[in-house]
Amino acid sequence: MIEQSVSLASNGTAKLPGYEQLVRFGYTKNRGVYRLHVDATGEWEGLTIRCFWHVPDGKDPSSSLVVDGYVDVPASVTVQPGNGCITFEGSDGTKTVTSADLRYRVSVNSGTEDGTEPEPGTPAWQQLMDAVHTDAAAAEQAKTDAQTAATESAASADKAAGSEKAAGDAQAKAAESLQELKDGIASGNFKGEPGTSPTVTVQDIAGGHRIVITDATGTSSVDVMDGKQGDPGKPGDTGATPELTIGTVEEGDAPSATITGTAKNPVLNLTLKSGAPGKDATVDATLSQSGKAADAKVTGDELARKAVIDDTAVGTAPWSSKHIVDMLCPPISETGNPVVCYPVSSYPLSVKASWEPTQEGSGDPSPDSVRPIKGRDSVTVERCGTNLSRISDISTPNKSLIAVELPTEIVADVEISFDTLNAEIEELGTMLFMN
Repeated sequence: MIEQSVSLASNGTAKLPGYEQLVRFGYTKNRGVYRLHVDATGEWEGLTIRCFWHVPDGKDPSSSLVVDGYVDVPASVTVQPGNGCITFEGSDGTKTVTSADLRYRVSVNSGTEDGTEPEPGTPAWQQLMDAVHTDAAAAEQAKTDAQTAATESAASADKAAGSEKAAGDAQAKAAESLQELKDGIASGNFKGEPGTSPTVTVQDIAGGHRIVITDATGTSSVDVMDGKQGDPGKPGDTGATPELTIGTVEEGDAPSATITGTAKNPVLNLTLKSGAPGKDATVDATLSQSGKAADAKVTGDELARKAVIDDTAVGTAPWSSKHIVDMLCPPISETGNPVVCYPVSSYPLSVKASWEPTQEGSGDPSPDSVRPIKGRDSVTVERCGTNLSRISDISTPNKSLIAVELPTEIVADVEISFDTLNAEIEELGTMLFMN
């Protein structure tokens, strides 16, 4: 007998020794040659284990009972070549454990018989039934033999006693086999056809509902009608509309809120935790009630009074920075080319450019020496120093004066236009060259 070892683990895996992943059952029509040694551990321990044989033709699998850790390979498994699989199931009537598929292969050969297939192996339940019948028949025969021997002769008492003992042993064995059959049935080894799970549906009908039940015996229904509507209940008491007022507001270690008063006139009392002074904050130590609302109002009024700017008069109120420059810095009015001036940074600066018509040629103009009068069509203003302002592409037909007001702030890469003047302002300048 050729044995192949299979290990069943708690996670459902079925493993072979080493790295082998396929059980090999030789060639076609081998029979009575192979058996499996099943090592069940973990959750498999103490369970009745069956082996299900899934042959290549896809028929319903036959099953064999694993007895004392061994199970013979049926002839129906090796009768045809190809690949099949084996699945193990263990149960004790309460829990059931199944395994993954274990692949097997039967190799092909040219054949040694006429093609007649052997009958499938005896199922596990049939094996137990046959054992019970055989043991019961043996017990009955032993009992009969004992009775016959007792009646034939007193001298055969010893023989009768022996027969009685044999009968007792046979009966015990039969009882053991019967109990094994009962245990197998209880553990689910001999499952019948799947039963029918009953279904229940509820349907709406006029004035009620219909309950429809479908089970193995067929479909039945029962109607449940709605009851009459009861009388309306008495109106409840009129509720009160609360008028919430603020009670006490106190300083404490932790914030909290409580409500006192009545349901109609609740009073909300608050306890607030003072926060730490902000960055660069100053605390007036002269305040009589530090942190209180009265001192907060006084402080706010004082700050608001101090923040008022009055550029219209000379007094205690502060001036704006522009007003200070207008009052204290003399106006700049320079002419020439170049013009040198020192304006206050970021203060508006206006530039006016003018020119006279020119005559082409040289000498005194005369009929013999015509000198056409020609005007300028562009002017370039360039600031020299730490800042730079350029104005270009000026086209002013029939105009002899161009006024450009530079912006209040220094602006880079900003395009402005009026009339046909296009200017690119880079920075505010203090020295202007005009061409």
